[in-house]
Order: sequence, then C-alpha cells, then structure tokens
Amino acid sequence: MKRIAIFCVSYHSDKERDAYLTSIEAAAKKAGEEVQVDTFVANNTEADNPGYFGAVKKLMQDVDVAEYDYAIVSNVDLTLAEDFFINLAAYDCPEDTGWIAPRIWSQLEGRDRNPQRLARPTRRKMQILKAFYQYPLLDTIYHHTAYRRKKYNTQAEPGTIYAGHGSLIILTKHYLQKCGKIDYPIFLFCEELFLAENCRQAGLTVRYEPSIRVNDKEHVSIGKMPHSVYCQHNLKAMNYIIKKFFTIAFLAILLLTAGCKDDKNNHSEPSPVPQNPELPTVMIETVNGEELTCELVQAPEGCLGQSIRNANKVGAKMVIVQDGQTLYGSGDYQESEKGVTIKIRGNSSAYKRKKGYKLKLQKKADLLGRNDAKYEDKEWVLITDERTSLNTLIGLKVSELLGLPWTPAYKFVYLELNGDPRGLYLLMESVKRKATRLDVSKEGYIFELDPYWWNEDLYFETRMTETPEVKYTFKYPDPEDITPEQVSYLKGYMDEMEEALIDYNHYQEYIDVESFAAWVLAQDILGNFDGFGSNIFMTKYDNTPNSKIKMGNLWDFDAIMSTPGEWSESHRYPLFVRLLTNGSDTSMATAYEKLWDAQKDSLFIKLYAYLDRLAASEEGKNLNQAFKVDTERWGRRATTVEESIEKAKAWFEERRLWLEEAIKSKKWI
Repeated sequence: MKRIAIFCVSYHSDKERDAYLTSIEAAAKKAGEEVQVDTFVANNTEADNPGYFGAVKKLMQDVDVAEYDYAIVSNVDLTLAEDFFINLAAYDCPEDTGWIAPRIWSQLEGRDRNPQRLARPTRRKMQILKAFYQYPLLDTIYHHTAYRRKKYNTQAEPGTIYAGHGSLIILTKHYLQKCGKIDYPIFLFCEELFLAENCRQAGLTVRYEPSIRVNDKEHVSIGKMPHSVYCQHNLKAMNYIIKKFFTIAFLAILLLTAGCKDDKNNHSEPSPVPQNPELPTVMIETVNGEELTCELVQAPEGCLGQSIRNANKVGAKMVIVQDGQTLYGSGDYQESEKGVTIKIRGNSSAYKRKKGYKLKLQKKADLLGRNDAKYEDKEWVLITDERTSLNTLIGLKVSELLGLPWTPAYKFVYLELNGDPRGLYLLMESVKRKATRLDVSKEGYIFELDPYWWNEDLYFETRMTETPEVKYTFKYPDPEDITPEQVSYLKGYMDEMEEALIDYNHYQEYIDVESFAAWVLAQDILGNFDGFGSNIFMTKYDNTPNSKIKMGNLWDFDAIMSTPGEWSESHRYPLFVRLLTNGSDTSMATAYEKLWDAQKDSLFIKLYAYLDRLAASEEGKNLNQAFKVDTERWGRRATTVEESIEKAKAWFEERRLWLEEAIKSKKWI
C-alpha cells in the first residue's frame, strides 16, 4: 500500500475545491487497498493569505510527511482522473526521483501543461523573463502576440525533465528526506523553479509520467488578480530565484567573457581563475542561451536499444581555462569562421540526466594542447563516465597496451554549459577518418556492426546479420555522400569474407586477423558485457584488394568489469564466434592465443603500475576533487581514485585467472 498525503490550497474557490475533493475521493475508492490517501486543505482568505507554498508550509507543520510515500501539493482548480492513484501506486519510481510531473490537461488550451521545462533556463533567459514583470506592458504585449503563437510539444515521451507545472506536484519520499518540508518565502509564483533547483542540488531528478492524469481548469484564483499585482508578485519571485540559484554561475561567465578578447589566432587573453582550477574547465555559452534538445526514440519491435533523433545543433562560444590561463578560445559563433556548434550525442546515454555532447569547431584546433598541427581537428566529443569512476581511463589504457590501431586521446575536464556546472567529463577525440585517428584513405571506409541500425538512414546486411539485432552502418563516407556503388562494393566484400569463413576457406585474405584478435582480447580482458553498445568499428583503407578489413578502436566502457567469470559479449556475435571456432582455419584463435601469451604477464603489471602512478600523482588528487564535485552535482555515490583502483585491481586479478583457464579450454562460447 502506498501512503499519499495531499496538501491543497483554495482561495475563493469553494466550488472548484469541492469538485476536486470529490475527484480525490473517487480516485482513491477506485484504487481500493492499493493506497491510503490523507487530504489536508488550506482555505486562504483576504485576512489570512500566506500564498500558495506559504499555506502548504503551514499545513505540513503538523504532519509527519516522512510517513508518506508521496506528498502531493496542488491548487484546487483541478480534477483527478479516476485511475490517478492506480497508476501512481503502480509507477516504478527510480530511486533518484524527487518530483513526478503528471499529465496535466489544460481544458483552456487543449494541451498537456507538462513537461513545463525540459532544460534548466540560463541566467540570461531568467533576466529576460524578469524584464517582462518589471515592465508589465511587455508582459501584456507578449500574451497578446507571441504567447498565442507559441508551439508546444504535444507528444512528449516519459522521462527526465527540468521542471513540471506547479498546479499539481508529486513529491517523493526521497525529496522529503533530502530537501525537507517546503519552505519557500515567496507569496506566489516560481514555485516550480524553486523545487527544480532543490532537486538539482540534492542530486534528484524530475520525471514526467503522462500515465498519471489530471484535468486543469486553470487560474481560478490568480485569474481574478489585477495584472499589475500579478507582475509585482512575479518580479519578487524572479528576484529571489535568480539571487538564490543563478548568481554564482552567471558571475563566472560574466567575468570570463569580460576578460576574453579574440585575437587573430582566435585565442583569448588570460581570464579569471574558474571555480575549479585544478582541472581544465570547458565553458560553453550557446547563442541566445538556446537549449539543447533531442527526440528520444525506442527501437522498433524485434530490434534492440533506445536512441535519439533530431538533436538540434546550436552555435556557441567556447573557452577552456585552467589555473588562471586561457588554453583555448573559440570566439563568438560565426558559421565557418569562428565559434563552435554543440549538440547532444549518444544512444541510451542520452536518456540520462548527465548527457554527452558532440562539438564541431568552425576552425581546426587541438583541444588537448599537444602543440602539433597534425592533431588539429574540428570534431571532438564531451563524454561522461557514467559511474564517476575510472572505467574509460582503464579501457583506453588496455587498448593502448594491446596495440590496437588507434586509441583515442582525452583529458578530464569540468563542463559549464550556459552557466550551469555539469561536473566531470572527458574531452576526447571523436571517431573519424584522419591519419592520427582511424587511418583510411578518401576512397576508404569506416563502418560499424551496429545494433542501432534502425535509427540510421543507410545500412546493409549480410548473411551473418540477417537478424534484427545488428546491421552494418557507415561512419565514413557520410551516408549523405556515399554512392550506391560504394555501398555495393563494401557489402560485396563482406559477403565474400563471410562466405570464405562459413565455407572454411581462407578468410584471412579478407581481414587483418591480428587486429580482430587484439580487439576481441581487449573486450575479454575488460569483461565488456555491453556487446550491443560497445561500438564495433571496422575500417578498410581503400576500395582495392590490397587493403583488408581491420578492427577499429575501442569505445564505450560503461559495462566493463561487471562479472569476472564470463566471456565478453563479443562472443555472442556470429562473426566473432565463427572466427574463433573455425575448425579448418584457426588463424583467428591462434592469433588470439599468441597475443594473450605475449601480454598476459606484462599487461597487468603495466596496467597496475600505471594506476598506482595515477593515485600518487597530482592528477589523481585533482580527480578525487573532481569526483566530489560530480557527486555533489548529480547525487551519485561518492568514490575516490584509490577506491576505484583497488576495486579494479582486485577484479583484474580474478579476471586474469579465469581467462587463463578459459583460453586453455578453447571453449570460446
């Protein structure tokens, strides 16, 4: 049984209040023993009117809210759907949820009032909103012009948002435990921003769930308020929210941009020390504070995964600073001239609160500061290490020690996006055709054995990829530029390779066996159990018989070091299984075993020594501080470099022993 407390506030709305209470009673009765609902009502009057959340605060004073699973805060110009409590009780609420935003259907506008805000507003946007209430004529003009033409998202998917609508708010037990009872000192307005910021600071999420439904009659009380009074209350609320939650980040950006002047090399003068000087800070400010958005999509029936579409690419200014020095300055965005573009990247990772981003500089530069023109490029990524650990660092080190064709270079950085500190990221080289990245000619190919093929415009299948789990997609050439002849050539080549493999012929004439062996061995050493998200890149240098298919780089290390006693997920792919178990041509298995025998002693020694040096280094100390910053921002379990290293070393010791026996047994599946 779920215990639910409802704190509702009425002001000259007796008829609406009674209808609301009737709907609560009907929905509770419909849910039966699934819920226990206690309702507390505040009837504000002219003589005693503490406002919306002021009244809620008074109601909560005499209630032990810790006893409840949910505390609902609401107006009374609403009615609940009959299945409201049924769906709320059945909702599988993630532990990091602080606020559930239901479907609030506006009868006046014929739309869902949620999600109210998908992303956190910038300081600049807050100041613009404030101006509307500071000068009421602007608000009047807006509501008679742009507001009427405003387009809303009418097909929003369930998931994480920044803030819901304030007419009905479902606070979870986790919110009440971490943030306490409501204590908002403002009479009216901006309540949503107050709660959203409390959730953000406590590491909690706001989740939109449209199966939980409410009907909204809207503005019964405030609709009677004079416009001038309405603007006065909004202005006071905006001033409070900006001062409490948006001032520090804004001042950092203001000082930074005031101290940066573009020179002819598109770099900037030294800027003030950022908030966290021990690691580089990447500060990005989009043009007009435009928010980054994307459409979340689920795999079709029979396919796997979840991904995104229509990620908007936004122009921005980017500055990288460290210890009082400007390492890089892009200048203000000007297409093809200066600045950068940024957009959300990833597949399932894009569903998380802490998102990854793709950067494209308008002018080439090496953001990792290696002082060599060969590394300069326009394309870079900001990726997250989901567990706030050393997974990516460890994965890339194993790649380097095994000598894979390319291991992406990176550095740890802090990210601030439109004044919002986003925590710890890895600024990294992206996967692309380049002599210092994946080295193929202009006539060559970079392609992927891709579980997300269903979200691509161009793909091809072979005999071993006839199931809907994976197909081949193109990284280079770009699908928009590739010709039918190029698709036909690569598909034909892969068909011939698979035919040779299936018929026990000389498949090594088609593939670089050593690179395949190194790639699979790396996956096995790391114990990567996310085979359908591990980014299986392959390359072919050109379109002649002189070049063979090579395995590309390792990427995506969220699921490494999970369980020590199983093969990695690569052993589930028909291609790799057939390569390892081919009875008449053992080239792949032989290359794998030979590489293991050559590396099994030295690799782990070198890996442990590298990790020990990291723990004792200044970088390790800086990462410990960065882990704390990230934990405070996202509410994850606190960890340290030392803890991560000791855990990794213990895991690898067990893994090493298991691999030794498993490889001897030659039971590859």
